[in-house]
Amino acid sequence: MPHTYELNGQSISLTDREARAMLQRLIRETRFRIWNRTAGPFSYSYNRWRWHNNERGNPIHWVIEAVGGANLPTATRVNQLKRRHDRLERLLTPNGILSFFDRFDEWQRDASHFRRSMRNYLNDFDAGGGRSVRILSVTRDASFLTLQVCAGLLTGGATMSASAAAAAASQGAGTVLARAAATNFVIAEMQNGATRVGRSLAGEELTVEDTLREIGNSALSSVSDAMLGEIVGRFIRPLKDQLTAAALREIRSGRLARGVATEIGNDRIAAAVSEAIASLKPADLRSALQEVSQASSARDCAQSTSRNLIRNRNFRTSLERRLTD
Repeated sequence: MPHTYELNGQSISLTDREARAMLQRLIRETRFRIWNRTAGPFSYSYNRWRWHNNERGNPIHWVIEAVGGANLPTATRVNQLKRRHDRLERLLTPNGILSFFDRFDEWQRDASHFRRSMRNYLNDFDAGGGRSVRILSVTRDASFLTLQVCAGLLTGGATMSASAAAAAASQGAGTVLARAAATNFVIAEMQNGATRVGRSLAGEELTVEDTLREIGNSALSSVSDAMLGEIVGRFIRPLKDQLTAAALREIRSGRLARGVATEIGNDRIAAAVSEAIASLKPADLRSALQEVSQASSARDCAQSTSRNLIRNRNFRTSLERRLTD
């Protein structure tokens, strides 16, 4: 039995069989012409996000983010967007297609915003030196390739090799390199890279660890004063625990806060530690963070930074004043 509908001012009669066939055609057209064009770019950005999110436990990754001012979209937001993506894909069926169209428009707007956020993050991350870090996974001696990348950035890429071009590829990277911190990092890497190549040509054997240490140090030295606090914030909880324990040992040994009873509570020490960290000048923070980019975990970062802070005269003075007030 035919059913008659009106579409854009035209009357259309379809049998049940014809309607089912047309519905399947609608689903195919929607999948290939609408869904795939939106879901494909989202999945690409999501996979990039997942890799960077997994790498956020790597201390040198924190430093590179800080140099470029890169802000990764939050896990809560992205995972929710991925769940909505998966539900929409399951709705591309005869029973679900109406719900698909009800929900698709809002999702694609949010997905577009996420892709822009990821593009900005990747540009800023690369401007902060992310290329140099990733190059280390491609070649054992990264120095010469690092110099090729620098040359390509500064000449528009006309003379870059295929491997260097692939390592440096990023939308909009030329504009973000105008940032002072990122520019300082590139200059430092040109100097360090040339030095490393010269040492290699002289017969010296350089390890990936040596190269990573130099890249990490030049990146950290390029971080703006305002971004130092963000790096500390990545491991502030274990850092406060380490410093609280170290301060208690110093009090009990008589080397710190002599007028304070040895049974002083951990909560009071922890509060004093937090205030002392917050009061530090950028130079003191930079000195305390000097080993962060070589650490392998947040705990390692906390240990090295705690050691440096507990030896820092300004930190000790500030901490002692807060404990004795």
